Amino acid sequence: MRTNSWDLVAWDHVQKSIVKFQKKILAASLLKEIGRVHFLQKKFIESRLVKLWVTHQITLQSEMNLTSSEKYWIVTQLELNDSNQLVTKKKKKDLISLVKKSSILLLKSVLEPQWISNLKLNSPYYNCMESLIEEITRITATNVKQFVFTVNLDSYLHLVDQKLILKNINSSIYLKRKCQEILKNNFFESYQHIKINYYMTDKKLPELQFGNLLVDILFHEFKSLFGRYIQKYILIHKQIPINKKQYSLRYLCNFIFIDSDYGYLKNIRYLFVNWIKKIGISLKSNETKIKSIDRWFHILQFSLIQVQKNNQRRIKIKPSISAQRDLLDTLSKLNHRMKNSIITIYIDRVSIILKKWAEYFKVCNCKKTLNKLDNQIFEKLRTWAFKRHARWSKQQIKLKYFPNELKLKYFQRIYHGNWILSYRDSNVTDKIFIEKLRWNYKRNYFPRLKNNKINYLNFLYQSHTF
Repeated sequence: MRTNSWDLVAWDHVQKSIVKFQKKILAASLLKEIGRVHFLQKKFIESRLVKLWVTHQITLQSEMNLTSSEKYWIVTQLELNDSNQLVTKKKKKDLISLVKKSSILLLKSVLEPQWISNLKLNSPYYNCMESLIEEITRITATNVKQFVFTVNLDSYLHLVDQKLILKNINSSIYLKRKCQEILKNNFFESYQHIKINYYMTDKKLPELQFGNLLVDILFHEFKSLFGRYIQKYILIHKQIPINKKQYSLRYLCNFIFIDSDYGYLKNIRYLFVNWIKKIGISLKSNETKIKSIDRWFHILQFSLIQVQKNNQRRIKIKPSISAQRDLLDTLSKLNHRMKNSIITIYIDRVSIILKKWAEYFKVCNCKKTLNKLDNQIFEKLRTWAFKRHARWSKQQIKLKYFPNELKLKYFQRIYHGNWILSYRDSNVTDKIFIEKLRWNYKRNYFPRLKNNKINYLNFLYQSHTF
């Protein structure tokens, strides 16, 4: 293959063949054929075609204008067995980060099919925010008094012993050595930094995806431990707890335990605290409190409020105050950084931030809160416009940046607005604008969801984004 023929490769067909090979690894893992899994994984990670596809994915995400020779250089670095052999010429320094991202995506692609078989459909662990919030609202919407015990281990991941993670991976020595090379470079510290504002980060980042997979592998052991405890609970009390498995939920590093029995939750807390001590994490006493769900509680940057209406208890879901404050602070920093930028670039950056934030909080059913937040965002946008033109009058800024909008189409709806930051180029028929958060509001979000529980056996292959 010539170095100038990179764009001539049929990447769709390459991706289909890679997915087929990943299905073979998944099938062997389901049949408990460990030797065949290790053989297929080694064959997969040593394939030049896979390395070409991984490099293609990373270069598309980076949006860097690389030549074909530079892309092939990344492939050759992936083929080296020793990461210390990386070339450090001046023209290659910008590409070393792409090499590291490509190696992370390569490991994630080879390990994920094996672990999908372990993350089963009936597991009380969730990889989907909508499913988790719906499950919590269903449990807490009853008239019975509930208690909750929540733990967030994001800030403790760097304390976990790397040998324990490599042991839980349960793969070949070659793959463990590759994972060890990545973990040595303070991988979990960078992972924690990416997850600070998880609701505004790009979910396709290879570091984030691989970190999420390692978190699932690390905490998957507690599932079997919790199952053995339930069996002992049945033998001791001589009764089967109703839907106990649904009261133990996990989303990445967040554990949620909800039950009406306070003594049961105390036993679960004792079990959980002693288990995480074995992996190197010690929690403070104020981080393991069992709270009563009287009216509201916070989880995963959501505020769940119980509301009585027509003698029925309903759950109102709102973004937390800290999440709203983080969004406004991010826009303020963006205004300062882009005070002299072109309006089209500014609208594009703000729209990306708002879309990611709205996608994370799309299950919220609080129109008043979104209206109030839209007004605060408008104040940020108006401040940006006035600082660009300090000598302009209000009418001039209104005509240039906030013209009257009639029949503004957003997806399948038509909106009319008077204060919407928009811009229309004379050479382009479509108008670019910043959408409102309340436009994404859905009154009854959960009834529209079907099969909310993730089918882990098909999760990897339902889409072509890895």
